[in-house]
Amino acid sequence: MDDDGGIMMFISGGDDYESNTGLPTQQRAGVVYSNKWNNRTTNNNIQYKRLQTNSLGTNYTKTLLADSAIINNTENNQIKDKRKISGNTINQWGTDSTGLLKLTINLSNSTGTLATDYFGLTSGERGNKINETNGVTILYKTPLEKRFANQCLKSNRSPDGPHGNN
Repeated sequence: MDDDGGIMMFISGGDDYESNTGLPTQQRAGVVYSNKWNNRTTNNNIQYKRLQTNSLGTNYTKTLLADSAIINNTENNQIKDKRKISGNTINQWGTDSTGLLKLTINLSNSTGTLATDYFGLTSGERGNKINETNGVTILYKTPLEKRFANQCLKSNRSPDGPHGNN
């Protein structure tokens, strides 16, 4: 950038993979504006960031007992989504270094979402169902006015009630 001012934009993200299961995906975009004229300078920027991860998991266990076996199958799918937008501005006015007024403002906001889908089946050796559990958990998190204070919304839902189908 030169003394006449300028603007710069940047955008990044995406990948070469068809499925991003297990791999994080990030996106970033931002704008910077800077200018200097007479006895004034300004420097402003804003940036958006997003990080998303998807994960799938399965588990199979077989417990052998003296006269039978218990088989446990579980599957889960989890999506995490974090977003942040931030910006700042620095402005200076004055005639020289002794008569200088400087104003700096920094702002940022972060949010996060976590969604989990779970299914579990416990059966006997012959395939008879002993227990089945499935549910969805959604967690949304955003900051409040006070620093380090968070607002959370959490929901657990199972189609057969809070304890599954026994």
